[in-house]
Amino acid sequence: MAKRYLLIKLRHHGDVLLMTPMVQALKQREPDCEVDVLIYQETRDMVAAHPHIHTIHCIDRQWKKQGTRAQIGHEWALLQAVRQRQYDAVVCLADQWRGALLTRASGAKVRIGVDFPYRKGRLWQSCFTDLVPALGMDRHTVEQNLLALEPLGIALDKTTPSTMAYRPEDKRHVEQMLREQGWQGEGYVVIHPGSRWFFKCWTPDKMAALINRLQGEGHAVVLRVTTFNDETMDTLKSEMAKAIKDAGGIDKVTGFVLDLRNNPGGLLNQAIEVSDAFLDRGEIVSTRGRKPEESERWNAKTGDLAQGKPMVVLINGGSASASEIVTGALQDHRRAIVVGTKSFGKGSVQTVMQVTPDSAIRLTTARYYTPSGRSIQSLGIQPDIIVEQPPVKPADEENADKPRTESKFLSSEADLRGALNNDSISDEERKQIETEAKEVEATAKLREEDYQLAYAVDILKGLVAMDYNAREVSDAAKPANTGEASGQGAKTE
Repeated sequence: MAKRYLLIKLRHHGDVLLMTPMVQALKQREPDCEVDVLIYQETRDMVAAHPHIHTIHCIDRQWKKQGTRAQIGHEWALLQAVRQRQYDAVVCLADQWRGALLTRASGAKVRIGVDFPYRKGRLWQSCFTDLVPALGMDRHTVEQNLLALEPLGIALDKTTPSTMAYRPEDKRHVEQMLREQGWQGEGYVVIHPGSRWFFKCWTPDKMAALINRLQGEGHAVVLRVTTFNDETMDTLKSEMAKAIKDAGGIDKVTGFVLDLRNNPGGLLNQAIEVSDAFLDRGEIVSTRGRKPEESERWNAKTGDLAQGKPMVVLINGGSASASEIVTGALQDHRRAIVVGTKSFGKGSVQTVMQVTPDSAIRLTTARYYTPSGRSIQSLGIQPDIIVEQPPVKPADEENADKPRTESKFLSSEADLRGALNNDSISDEERKQIETEAKEVEATAKLREEDYQLAYAVDILKGLVAMDYNAREVSDAAKPANTGEASGQGAKTE
């Protein structure tokens, strides 16, 4: 039976969003587990469409306005709903007594809370089996939240992303609002640098580093896919179209980075569609059960959204299941260079069989195989180039505020007295040279924030320098087992 976890966060919208990395971390460790949340009713929309949240329990702060009897009834019903789920572990991130008492009454064997300095009484401690240290205000809230998973054997990983999922109708509503305000669908990033609470404000230097990173990605289009749900392919196509338009057309794009790090997987049909989006032909994935007639194979159809541009796929130990299918297909067909660390290794197919109206059994019925015939079960996918994400090093105080081109050398030719000016180039050419230098400098700065991504961008630059085109890769360099004999119209359940 899959394990069940409950996360309690009785705070506001931003706090609920910053809780989502915990959901990602739990699903990465245990893809089959069920993760529930207990939040305030007004924050429900923040996670209502999240693909990895199973059940949402809500507390309506309007209950108290309905009278004591009604409020007790609501609280009792909530407690019963929590206890019926029979959680293996409950994690309470809030400092309110309501959350602590609900945690104690949940019936879970493992009850995790935070050792707040102002909650030192025996009653507070009795509500939990484990207490994690309360980090100071100089540490990010996500770090505090992820720290609460350490009693479950999940180490703190600062790279685990926050995820916001939304319904198609919500997206259409926002797009309509933007159109009414004069926005025409151009790609853009909104940065909100302030908050009414000083301890929620990021420092100016960190905000500046973020802006530099966004600018530093340049014409290498980074596509981050955090899960494979019903909207993944549609979202990928729309974001690609926007990125290409913002770059000035496909000719201005050096290549694409498909970031599948910490992607625990999802729907098989979406993994097939994403793979097909970058392949012109050949097998994408196959499944093989005990009986030959139970085997299935899916092939790519003509059409490459990236139009043969170089690709790099980023993976790590959190890349599992559907993300491994995409990686294996692109790697086997020499369509992309895979960079990062070995993937999770979930290559099995599960089938849910109903037993009673209230219960079901999940059986492993087949295995996935990449186009070359590899089974990734328990082995994972080995990157073409292994790149670890190094720990953040302390900044060099002397040269921290200087560009790398100035910090490495005392001077350049242009700094020398009586240096000869370069008057052989036009102002336009000089401006172009300066722009290119800034892009290189931005990529260098990116290494300090995300070394793996910077490495991927550098690889794309190298492939462009060699005039690489995926459509020119010979068939001899691709896997022999491409499954051409199978039909193109294979379907998934």
